Amino acid sequence: PELRREISLASVEGALQPTSRIGQSMMMRVRAENLDALVIRRSAGGWHADVVLTGMPVGVSNVMGTPEAAPLPDRDAALAAGTQILRQLCRLSMENELAVRDMPERDIRPFDLHGYTFEIPGEMVDRIGEVWEAVGPALVPDAATARAQLTGNLVRLMGGDRFDPDLFAALPGEEKTRLGISMATLLLFREFRHPDRPAAEPVEEGPSP
Repeated sequence: PELRREISLASVEGALQPTSRIGQSMMMRVRAENLDALVIRRSAGGWHADVVLTGMPVGVSNVMGTPEAAPLPDRDAALAAGTQILRQLCRLSMENELAVRDMPERDIRPFDLHGYTFEIPGEMVDRIGEVWEAVGPALVPDAATARAQLTGNLVRLMGGDRFDPDLFAALPGEEKTRLGISMATLLLFREFRHPDRPAAEPVEEGPSP
């Protein structure tokens, strides 16, 4: 899947900051066993560091990294930032382990629809994933088709590719469910928002930590 950045390190000395509710959801779930690889990559403007996560639930982002808008000057700076992210993730994973002992987490996977956050039940995403594994696109559309369906329903229900909470509140239950299924299907493919925004592609990888 494409790398999706929802948590950024503001500076090498700074703390991890979620950039959205989607990022908050990711931070609540991180465990030590999720840490997979440190990716150092170069873009047109400079260098970036990403920590790639594995084993995250479908519908939850799987990368944390330095801000796209603030590239670092060289590879060494990016490596230092990536190392700092790893340190903070290790600490965060221990905090999460302790928190779960006291209070079980609620399985919600956020989806951003035109700036409004929908809390999609994890069970819905998982069930769609089970159908996809069993029969593939025969019953479950791919990400592009699911996005086209969501756009079409918004145009039909909202008068355009936009979201109006007042119009949504007045919709029949089956129409709300139809929109929810489209959002849950996009989450299955780690698409976390509509309209989408382009994801950066890594050009150089470093070794796993």
